[in-house]
Amino acid sequence: MANTTPEPKLGTEQLTFGAELEFVFAFHESQLTLGKNRHRSDGKDDEVVKNIPFDERARLFTNVEVPGHVYNSWGIRRFDEADNFEDHPYSTEPMEIVGKILGKNGIHADVHDAMDITDKTSDKYREWIITKDVSVCGVGSSNIPKWLEPEGYRLSSEAAGDWDSFGIEAVSPVFNTAARDVADAGISGVIGGVKGTAADPYGAFITNQ
Repeated sequence: MANTTPEPKLGTEQLTFGAELEFVFAFHESQLTLGKNRHRSDGKDDEVVKNIPFDERARLFTNVEVPGHVYNSWGIRRFDEADNFEDHPYSTEPMEIVGKILGKNGIHADVHDAMDITDKTSDKYREWIITKDVSVCGVGSSNIPKWLEPEGYRLSSEAAGDWDSFGIEAVSPVFNTAARDVADAGISGVIGGVKGTAADPYGAFITNQ
């Protein structure tokens, strides 16, 4: 007997949609802004901590809600008034770099540390959002030259120790199918901005995560 169930059809009315771009963002350490609003009276600023042991990253830095994704980036050493310090994972530092890059390209973005479901309300999606993506891990400094295109040309293995990488998500504003050219231009602008060129001290790529 023939199936008489009518096939679902997409209406002809305008639709709204959005895009989420997940990528690993690599950058030279000179791009980091540290100590912002956290300077001590004696001028002691936050510091970058490299080569954090695996067990420390797994124990202190990794989001337990995302098993199998161990934090794989540098950390930030923050000092208090008594000159004591604690090491922390990145907060918004890598996302701030992306926000500045996009701003120079005329794309305004709202930078966040991380967003949970209560943050994802419609009024937030009026502009691009740059946020942490804990399901995407950095690749480690020594591996960055293998991922940045063109491989082996853009970044040498000798210089890789001054580069870090971090998992980031760029969430678009709400687009409309009646203005696809606006959506296409915005998405292309973000992708082109974060990928950069061989002359830029940053770049982006995707991994199997």
